[in-house]
Amino acid sequence: MKNLKIAICPGCAQALPIDNRGCTACGYEDNTAGRILTLEEIVKLPAGDQVHAFNDVSPAFIAAVVNAAAAPFVEALEKIVLHYPNPDITHEDYRVRACKNAEQTLADYRSAGQSR
Repeated sequence: MKNLKIAICPGCAQALPIDNRGCTACGYEDNTAGRILTLEEIVKLPAGDQVHAFNDVSPAFIAAVVNAAAAPFVEALEKIVLHYPNPDITHEDYRVRACKNAEQTLADYRSAGQSR
């Protein structure tokens, strides 16, 4: 998922470049990886991985993770709603478009989950 290909400091929730050496704002580091991992990389870590366990995680970091994960669903809903008032498409066409958008978003979500 493209919105998970971002690095966010777990300590202060500052957005970081993907190629970073830790957080320049608060000094948070991941000495194992040598940089703060992207959200996508963090999500793919094994559930029991203690090597990359976080200390002192900011609540704002958790909020950023949730927002990044929810973004594809919000985008899909926006696409569905965008076509609703369109007088040039029939109700059946609207339903088909809505279902296809939802279907594609769910497929993307499921394939990202299986790659973990």
